[in-house]
Amino acid sequence: MSEIKNFIKTIYKEIPFKKEVFSLLKKIGTPPESVYRHLYFNGLIKVNISNGQSFKIMHYGHRLENEIFWKGLYGNWEKRSMQIWTALSKDAKVIFDIGANTGIYALVAKTVNPNSEVHAFEPFGSIYTKLVCNAKINDFAINTNCKAVSNYTGEGIIYTEDPDFAYSVTVNKNLWVKDKEPIQLNIKTITLKDYIEQNNITHIDLMKIDVETHEPEVMEGFVPYLKQFKPIILIEILNDEVAQKLGVYFDSSEYCFYNIDEQVGIKKTGTLSKSDSFNYVIVPKEKEDYFDEIVI
Repeated sequence: MSEIKNFIKTIYKEIPFKKEVFSLLKKIGTPPESVYRHLYFNGLIKVNISNGQSFKIMHYGHRLENEIFWKGLYGNWEKRSMQIWTALSKDAKVIFDIGANTGIYALVAKTVNPNSEVHAFEPFGSIYTKLVCNAKINDFAINTNCKAVSNYTGEGIIYTEDPDFAYSVTVNKNLWVKDKEPIQLNIKTITLKDYIEQNNITHIDLMKIDVETHEPEVMEGFVPYLKQFKPIILIEILNDEVAQKLGVYFDSSEYCFYNIDEQVGIKKTGTLSKSDSFNYVIVPKEKEDYFDEIVI
């Protein structure tokens, strides 16, 4: 069966003018997700934000780019998280995108706030080259780093099912739940503390952390600058164990927690727990009014 699927994919890849045909189809009407997820291609696409702002990315035939091509930036994929990120990026001066993948969040930040200082981290080598490519396409001065942010600086290992793209990846093999044995890849790691000191970072206003349950280790490596900088953080919380570990760094007397449901919206909670979808926003109490005015 896998040989048949690979043969079909090879044939499909050779079909010409897919981008042009699909672009015309989209003008007529977007097909349902069950259909358009199979209608992918390779090529440059334009991503609209709002008020005439846009950026470009390379579509490599992967799910993330395909979702954005068919449904737009706020149409389906993490749509509420992206709306919040866009709004917060407009005023942020220093922005960190940790677990940047091909750079969508970093590109949005730089588009809506060209004067911002954006730092993006992606340890997966083949994806990092795509991140760099997307920054170059837009002539964006994004500080890109082919490293994983963690609780130590040095060498590390990640596990994935695909050596060319990391939709399923973890730094902990014990968390691997797929039947297929994962591929082991060596990576470089760095703590935020070391990165901040090496690059003379004086503050961070906004941060996105999406590192597949490794978020507590990221925060561990952020001490003591977490309390000094107190950024607003958009963070993935996939289970209650991660939430409990993060609670060590975020006391409810000092922070507000907003659980994001990508389909419904956001709700304020008293504690951290597994997100209704993927993400939470963690906001220092002194920035609560600002957040409510910008986002709520």
